[in-house]
Amino acid sequence: MPRFQFCKIGKRNVDGIKRANNYARQIFGDPVADSEEQDFRSTAVPLKTRACTEWGLKVWSDWSKARAATNVHNAGGASGNSPIPVSPSTPLLEMPAEDLAYWLGKFVLEVRKKNGDYYPPKTIYALVCCFKRFYEQNGIHTFLVS
Repeated sequence: MPRFQFCKIGKRNVDGIKRANNYARQIFGDPVADSEEQDFRSTAVPLKTRACTEWGLKVWSDWSKARAATNVHNAGGASGNSPIPVSPSTPLLEMPAEDLAYWLGKFVLEVRKKNGDYYPPKTIYALVCCFKRFYEQNGIHTFLVS
């Protein structure tokens, strides 16, 4: 008598396989298309986080407009020997990484509340996190904060 018996596929085994497939579908669900994944990602971000990101972008926009209105040009720029090639009003997604680092440093030092007071350090950190989140949501992974 053989030690191992090969199972025969009968009605009982087929029903077991169908149950296993149904069970796997219950656990994992149906495959998801890329467009569905993008829709899910956009709704997966909590409202408070979305509002914080929009606030951070508005603060950046307000600061960049105010900075551009001052007509202060920084000699040296990002490379140290030529003026910065873009203005802070350049859209964030179009700004090269070197320029972003340069202007982000200026932003952190210059940004203030509407009443002129300094933002607390945690708020500055939250603003930088807003920019990081904005980049990641647009498929750009930068190392603004760790």
